[in-house]
Amino acid sequence: MEPSLLNYNEAAAELGIARRSVERLVEAGSLPRVRIGAAVRIRRQDLDDYVDALGGASEARSA
Repeated sequence: MEPSLLNYNEAAAELGIARRSVERLVEAGSLPRVRIGAAVRIRRQDLDDYVDALGGASEARSA
């Protein structure tokens, strides 16, 4: 079973980008985060939604 919460390193690995890029997406508000105490996590569903939105943006441009 896949974890429903990812840390920045795990999210970066899923997207194939650098950890700092994930941090920038969170800072820009493009990718929501949750806090559990001092830990910051990204919901897998939010990551999937972000990727789906990117696919929709590229499809709209090519139409």
